[in-house]
Amino acid sequence: MAGVQLSTDPTEHTRSEMSNADQQSHDVLTEIRDVLAQAPCQHCGQMPYNLQGQQLRSPAELAAVNEQERRQWLAYFVGLRADERIPSAPSPLEVETLRREAAKRGEGVAVAEGALREAQAANGSVGLLATRQTKDTAARHLAQAERQLDSARDKEAKATAKAETAAEKVTAAEKARDVHGSAAGTGKEAGKALEQRLRLLLEDYLGMPNAPRWFDDVRAVWDGEDDYMRVERCLSMLAYRRAFAIDDNLRALGEDKFSGPRGDVRKLAVKGYLFPRISGTTDLAWDALEQRLVKLLEKTTG
Repeated sequence: MAGVQLSTDPTEHTRSEMSNADQQSHDVLTEIRDVLAQAPCQHCGQMPYNLQGQQLRSPAELAAVNEQERRQWLAYFVGLRADERIPSAPSPLEVETLRREAAKRGEGVAVAEGALREAQAANGSVGLLATRQTKDTAARHLAQAERQLDSARDKEAKATAKAETAAEKVTAAEKARDVHGSAAGTGKEAGKALEQRLRLLLEDYLGMPNAPRWFDDVRAVWDGEDDYMRVERCLSMLAYRRAFAIDDNLRALGEDKFSGPRGDVRKLAVKGYLFPRISGTTDLAWDALEQRLVKLLEKTTG
C-alpha cells in the first residue's frame, strides 16, 4: 500500500498499550483524588485529602489553647486595664495652640488697658464748663473701656486656665505612662498577635465542611450588619471562647449564667465589642484577610 509504513518494531504496540493503560489508571486516580478531596472525615469533620497543599487541622487542634496563647490573653486583658489607667491628654500641638491663644488674650488685655488709660485721660480733661453732651460722651467712653478691659481679662483668664489644664493632663498622662505604659504596650502587642490568630482560626472554621456544632452560633451573627461588624462579632465570640476556655460543644459562649463583670464581658462578646480591631486598616495584608473572611462568611451562611 503506497504511502503507508508499517512498524517493524514488535515492542511498539506493547508500549502503546501500556501508555493507554497508564492514562486510564491516571484518570481513575484523578477521579478518586477528587472524590476524596470532597469527602470530610466522619470522625473530625476535617478534609482528609488536601488538593491545595495547605496544612489542615482538626477541630480539636483548632480548639487547643497552648500556654503561649494563655499568656497572651492574660497580657492582653492586663494591658487593657493598664491602658485605662493612662488618661487621655492633648497633643503637644494642641497644648502649644492653647498657650498661643492665652498669650494672644494677654495682648488683648494690654490693648484694653491702654484704651482705658486714654478714656480716663479724656474724661479727666473735660472741664467744668464743658457741655453735658461732652461730659456724657466722655463718661460713656470711659465705661465702655472698663467693660472691654473686664471682658479681655476674663477671656485671658479662661484661655490661660485651658492651657494650664492641658499641660496638667499631659503631665498626668506622662506619670501614668511611666507606671502603666509597659503593661499597656505589652498588651497591645499581645492583642495584635491574638487578632491574627483569631482571624486565621475563623478562616479555618469557615473552611470546614462540617464545623463543630457550637460554630453555628458564630455563623448566626451574620444578621444584616455591615461586613466589618459581622467579622468583629465573630472574632469577639471566638475571643471569649478561647480567653475563658469555654468547652461547651453546643454553645459558642457556653451557658448564659454569669452576672457582674463576667456577664458584662459575655454581652460584649455577643455584641462584637470584646475584641475590637487593634491593628487598624492600613495594612494591606490585614485587608486581604478581611476580604477572605467576608467571602467565606457569605458562602457558608448562604
